[in-house]
Amino acid sequence: MFDVISFGTATYDVFLRSEGMQVENNDGMKDLCFRLGAKLEVKEIYFDYGGGGTNSATTFKRQGLNTACVVQVGGDTFGQRILADLTKERICTDLINIQKDNYTDYSTILWAPDGGRTILVYRGKTRLEVENIPRDKLDTKWFYVSSLEGNLEIVEKLQGKIMWNPGNRELKQREKVLELLPKITILNVNKEEMEELLNVQCTMYNVQTLL
Repeated sequence: MFDVISFGTATYDVFLRSEGMQVENNDGMKDLCFRLGAKLEVKEIYFDYGGGGTNSATTFKRQGLNTACVVQVGGDTFGQRILADLTKERICTDLINIQKDNYTDYSTILWAPDGGRTILVYRGKTRLEVENIPRDKLDTKWFYVSSLEGNLEIVEKLQGKIMWNPGNRELKQREKVLELLPKITILNVNKEEMEELLNVQCTMYNVQTLL
């Protein structure tokens, strides 16, 4: 039996920093700018896996918990790297679904000189579906569910202790999320997400009232 099985997304990320990128103010907003057609020198580059499913699994494993994750990856180089990195962390990868003919989700993170960032995200056809989950292997004390790209059916099917950190696509389905709350053991949202879920104004309530 696992201590926790983490559900969510898996991405492969590349972080880039270049002195050729500049931050400019635009009507109170900040824009990350670089010249069209330019060839910019990259001063720093860093590769790592990301995504709510893999990141949370890594956190739990590093706390000493017996952990597995349920995510989907493509049958490409990045999918293989994610599997290798999770194996190195001693996270069980037996529950991961591999879409051999599709690409793994991928992000390019542009570091700005002021420390801010802009993220370019590729979402492939690797959204986790109910039929991709090995239900006979879900022997665990806890489920941790992060963003599922709007797929609430997965939460509906889970039975047991559930900690849920819904993503934006889930929160936009407000009525369905509220219907699912009675089966959730722990709901993990911030103040703004709770306000969105309860459809209240931030000036009217504090955190204690929202709870």
